[in-house]
Amino acid sequence: MKIDYTYLRRLRLQEQSSMSLSQLPEDFYSQVKEYVMSVKNKVGVNPNLDNMREYENLIKTLKDIIRFRLQKIVLKSTQGFDEEIPGMTREEKELFIRINQYIRQYEEEVNSLITGSEPPNINHEETISDEHISDKTQEEQKSNEKEDDFMEIIPIQNIPAYTGLDGNIYGPFDSGERVRLPKEEAKFLINANMAKPA
Repeated sequence: MKIDYTYLRRLRLQEQSSMSLSQLPEDFYSQVKEYVMSVKNKVGVNPNLDNMREYENLIKTLKDIIRFRLQKIVLKSTQGFDEEIPGMTREEKELFIRINQYIRQYEEEVNSLITGSEPPNINHEETISDEHISDKTQEEQKSNEKEDDFMEIIPIQNIPAYTGLDGNIYGPFDSGERVRLPKEEAKFLINANMAKPA
């Protein structure tokens, strides 16, 4: 199976229009990662707007595929499917097992509330307490960010807005502007000769 944009667009359409998962090899996401990196490198070699749009569309298509497949996996789990769904990737199989465990635990806890009995086989040390179910403030989130994960750069040309590998939008950046980016994105722009370290 050759991974390219045509194949991924067709896969996206299949996932959107069908209730069942398309059959994918276990290492599908590893193959996709290699293809994404090749497109990203093309942007680095020739950072024109067309190449950046191609990369942006690729990331959007992949995010849609992941979302459609995730919805189906969660739906199957809530319908009581315990056996693996054929065609899942390695990562999806792991997710499916974890979701099923959480659903079973939740059902046991709710049943115990209804019947007034102690739920069996529940490790209360691993359950999520109310104090952990709270929104973190922006200050807390920022304090949890590792400084090593970011890097400051200075664009040496104007860079239009583009979608990074993490799905976030970066830019537009003006030439000479000091910019703080995730290290991977910063290195990408440096390697593409579009920026230099600050």
